[in-house]
Amino acid sequence: MPVPSAPNDFLSNQDARWEKQFAKLLAFQQRFGHCRVPKRWREDPCLAIWVGNQRQAYWRNTLRADRQHRLVEIGFNGRGNPHAVASWEARFAQLVAFKARFGHCDVHCRWPEDPAFGHWVSTQRRFKKQGLLKPEQIRRLEELGFSWQLCFWKNSDPQLRRQLLQTAASELEALDRRWEKRLSAWRNA
Repeated sequence: MPVPSAPNDFLSNQDARWEKQFAKLLAFQQRFGHCRVPKRWREDPCLAIWVGNQRQAYWRNTLRADRQHRLVEIGFNGRGNPHAVASWEARFAQLVAFKARFGHCDVHCRWPEDPAFGHWVSTQRRFKKQGLLKPEQIRRLEELGFSWQLCFWKNSDPQLRRQLLQTAASELEALDRRWEKRLSAWRNA
């Protein structure tokens, strides 16, 4: 492949590569009836990566409007999982209820009542750091009083703190017992 001599050559090569992948996605859509290329699709890993990149550009609002329009026309869902938006809304509603109950939004990632909810809250912090949360989601979380730094211990229910500390202590004891057992087996070998 010749080296591009000008920025326009580079852009036209980039456009050509995009068109090639778009044609592959169109063929996939015609074959399977949807545009949800699996992340690890063995048949064409390059297409899977390209689709992921398009989805990320769509999410970050950096995808060119003409490309976005063409993708949407063939049924491409730039938001990924069609249930993700509804799921985010459901978890946000759960966070609203949590705040009404406890007076804060500092859900621990291992919250005993619903660990998956605790994980979702933790994921929101990580997604914001990675630039994956939409500005609207960030605004709504902040209006609710969501803290991007976990301040769990200062606001949490004392009973919940005790329960989490007991769980952590028992996990450490079990880990210590396993370590001693392995060390003993190693010494006796």
